Amino acid sequence: MIGGLKLAVLVSSHASPIIQNAGHVAIALGIAIRASRESWDKFWHKPPAPGWHDLFALLRRGDVKFEGDQRVLMAYLQYVKLVLAAPRNA
Repeated sequence: MIGGLKLAVLVSSHASPIIQNAGHVAIALGIAIRASRESWDKFWHKPPAPGWHDLFALLRRGDVKFEGDQRVLMAYLQYVKLVLAAPRNA
């Protein structure tokens, strides 16, 4: 699940572990990435400002929260980071 207080991001891919589920995004093995709408807007700004360019930069700032099995996030980390950064190039 990737979402915020009033924002849910939908991602769907036939060849990925990310699935669409009732208006939220969930990785099939159970992790969630949560941040406020303002944080997502700054993260997706092109180019992002320093400190808003990466999920772990947001985590360090306290603006994003990872929930669920962290091993799954680490196993798919590069894929998740690329999918989340894709809206910058849209």
